[in-house]
Amino acid sequence: MLKDDFYFITSNEKVATTIQASTQLNPNHPIFAGHFPGEPIVPGVCLIQMCREVLEDALKTGFLLQKIPNIKFLAPVNPLKHEILHFQFDLTLFGESQKSKILITLPDGTIVLKGAMLYKKK
Repeated sequence: MLKDDFYFITSNEKVATTIQASTQLNPNHPIFAGHFPGEPIVPGVCLIQMCREVLEDALKTGFLLQKIPNIKFLAPVNPLKHEILHFQFDLTLFGESQKSKILITLPDGTIVLKGAMLYKKK
């Protein structure tokens, strides 16, 4: 949905139960004209969708989000200042669902988002 237009995955590696990925935002995407003019900020819903798409890319399968508990947005992302985002997923089993702890950081280590999501493979 957003991949290869709003952002691009530049690296995505799965080792055991950990996924490390990097993305590059498209600062010229039309969404930033309205969110917000002159001071663009990546919408929180876009960050969550990016988590889903990066995870799907790494796992090579689609899935349904079931729950997003304890997501915390800790820093805004201005695509004119921060085009690169780093994603880290720690995957564990949780009953019939899968659970992933999520961490998104800027290259300087600033935490943008942290939390968890429950999902079920399609």
